Amino acid sequence: MSKNIETNKYTAVEKCLLILSWFSKDCPSMSLNEITEKTKFNITTTYRILQTLIKFGYIARTHDRKYCIGTKPVYLNAIANAGKE
Repeated sequence: MSKNIETNKYTAVEKCLLILSWFSKDCPSMSLNEITEKTKFNITTTYRILQTLIKFGYIARTHDRKYCIGTKPVYLNAIANAGKE
């Protein structure tokens, strides 16, 4: 992931995808501040995007107030794999 992000050039959908792309096996959960630091998005914007991603199941909030990948991407992966059979 590129660390040189010009945030004002991204659409809302692109911002969602950028946030999702920061999650990895090495970084499975992050706080709001960590996500804001990585994306260079405004903290309010980041929070609103995360709330939308939670609403649709792409992100979940953990008991320690961090964010992680939700169940929707797992479900979509199962659909993608079923289509390959």
